Amino acid sequence: MPTITSVTNPDLFPLYYEKKLIEYIKETLVTIKYGQKYNFQSQSGRTARFTRFVPLTVSTTPITDLPTPASGASISSQYVEATINEYGNYIDLDEFSDITAFTPLLDVSTDLLSYNAQQTLDKVGMNEITNGTNVIYSGGVTSRGALDGTKLITQTDIRKAVNLLQRQNIQPYEDGYYVCFIHPDKLLNLFTDANLITLATAKLDMFEKGVVAQESCV
Repeated sequence: MPTITSVTNPDLFPLYYEKKLIEYIKETLVTIKYGQKYNFQSQSGRTARFTRFVPLTVSTTPITDLPTPASGASISSQYVEATINEYGNYIDLDEFSDITAFTPLLDVSTDLLSYNAQQTLDKVGMNEITNGTNVIYSGGVTSRGALDGTKLITQTDIRKAVNLLQRQNIQPYEDGYYVCFIHPDKLLNLFTDANLITLATAKLDMFEKGVVAQESCV
């Protein structure tokens, strides 16, 4: 970052741009905003381990007069590990160019780097999501290689995804909803003009949380 001369508090400038960059990234992140967070301690390595406990089998046998059941349940756990990596970019900017340019290059560079960082983090997060093995394919295909551009996502596909999450006892977020990441172009495949008019004019107060199952999404 170039050194700005003839200012009263030069130390405030790096703090200002750093704050601006971080605030923009935090406000615009999408894919990793909903993930489980892990705090790394100093000198603790670069691999995070998340523990997931398997639900117990439902008890359908009545308890006898014994103090405790004849046999107890065992705790079973599964582990998911993730290794962190560093990603970064920079713009070469000298003091003379910043001072003589018609536009505030330092501000522009901060905006460009902020947007680039946001896109990078979202892309890395989306790559991890799409590498998963729990997949529902549109058009009746059974692999990603069979998606040739003609198997468009439908409202039925969304309902199947919601049904799968519910049957697997996957809890929604605190607001009662699941989260779906979808490209803006794909929204055209989900709704007809009549659907959009209905959603725009309907009063959803009484059944808003059920709209995903009835009209795909709100």
